[in-house]
Amino acid sequence: MTTILITGCTVGGLGFEAATQILQADSDATLLLTVRSEAAQRNVIDTLHAQNVSYPSRVTVKLLDLSSLASVRSFCDELDKSNIQTILCNAGTIKNTYRLTEDGHEWQFQVNYLAHFLLIYTLLPTLLHRLNPKIVLVSSDMHLNFMNTDPSYLHHITPVSSYNGMTVYGHTKYLENALAQYLVAHLPIYITINTVTPGLVPSTAMADKSSCFDRVLARHVLPFFGIAVSKEIGAKRLVEVAVAESAAGVTGKYWSRGKFGLPRQEALDQGVQEKLWKLSCDLVGVDASPSFLE
Repeated sequence: MTTILITGCTVGGLGFEAATQILQADSDATLLLTVRSEAAQRNVIDTLHAQNVSYPSRVTVKLLDLSSLASVRSFCDELDKSNIQTILCNAGTIKNTYRLTEDGHEWQFQVNYLAHFLLIYTLLPTLLHRLNPKIVLVSSDMHLNFMNTDPSYLHHITPVSSYNGMTVYGHTKYLENALAQYLVAHLPIYITINTVTPGLVPSTAMADKSSCFDRVLARHVLPFFGIAVSKEIGAKRLVEVAVAESAAGVTGKYWSRGKFGLPRQEALDQGVQEKLWKLSCDLVGVDASPSFLE
């Protein structure tokens, strides 16, 4: 039995929709879904029951709060890691105001990137013993549009009046791409690691956290230009990279608008990747030269 781990699976979001599509397409699939709160956990369980999904034989729903590194460590300590074959790092957030986590990091930096880094780092030793292991990080074309490419930018950001949540969000997605490239260069070739953008999906809860102007633009203007997509289409793109046969063996790519390409040039820079890896290891307190790296 193999298991797909998907973070950020609140009902109504991309993660839950992707999980639903996987369950419908593959009767043998088993999923481990994570949510942040007990209320969200109960909602996922109740919704799966209403959909006649066999619970918990095919689906397990666990609590994981990415704004707490202690929660990530506890989740990994309590987890039966032996069956996990695929990690789909879907959870993400957008904040319009500066805020720190309990660990002292800028909120988006930790939730979107740093906590997922710790999750992947902790699960990798076991994941590498699975057949055809995969890591998929949900990214965004927003990573193409900002200017500051220093991996340590968000570690040093301060609560200034010019704080721009969308810029910070794009930077976290840039970091995900740089991390993916670093892992591809330092892990065995049989593990595939890719990033994917679902596109602009105005109907998700995360879209609700953007500014009023951005919400109006995304929901009422951009769909007419084919830029915004439905939740179903966005989730399908995640599923294509995570489980589809067409993605088998593909690694080190950025999946956007139905095809594999490459992330922005700076994410391919070895110096950027190494600086990000060392910074990330330092911030979460792990060895920067673990035995699983080549």
